[in-house]
Amino acid sequence: MYPPARSSGLVIVAVAIAPRSTAVIAIVQDGVAYWCHVGDSRLYLIRDRQVRVQTRDHAEVRYVRQSETETSRPRASLTRCLGGLPQPPTTTCGVPTQLRHGDALLLCSDGLWGQVPKQALIDAFDPCESGMHDRLQALLKLATTAPNSDNVSAVALRWLPDAGHGTEQLTPPEPAADPCPAPTNEHLEGVLKDAGEGKLN
Repeated sequence: MYPPARSSGLVIVAVAIAPRSTAVIAIVQDGVAYWCHVGDSRLYLIRDRQVRVQTRDHAEVRYVRQSETETSRPRASLTRCLGGLPQPPTTTCGVPTQLRHGDALLLCSDGLWGQVPKQALIDAFDPCESGMHDRLQALLKLATTAPNSDNVSAVALRWLPDAGHGTEQLTPPEPAADPCPAPTNEHLEGVLKDAGEGKLN
């Protein structure tokens, strides 16, 4: 806390505020989507008019009320964020996912998903409709004009690979071969001989 400042007989206390932020990032390589997030910024994978993947918020919901007569209402408090703490937050990484033709990825802040019904998000990325950019802009306008609008950020991607690209199934890579196995085998044979186990095949 900074020392108080005096102006016109009033005492103004300046409080040091550490900036905080949430984040979600994604990258697509060879038709595979990788992502991670911290806080309540979300990634949605929309396929065949269904949300197939939705990141889980780093938040804790509590029920609060302003007075004895007010009905308790849910309020989310972030449990992880960027900034504000001396140690970096733990991010959550999603499972690498092979994208299919027509899949949509939506990355957005809570200012969008908190103001727009989930079905509206799904409808905006209908693979049978064109003009995804215009429909995303309509969602952003809807969110920014809603009561108690928050920071609204969003970016979206429709996966439309070239023929034969990004549709193959992932196969695990072959383990790297030892370029010089002879010294290793000789050492192990010596160990096994001392232990009475014989030789390596």
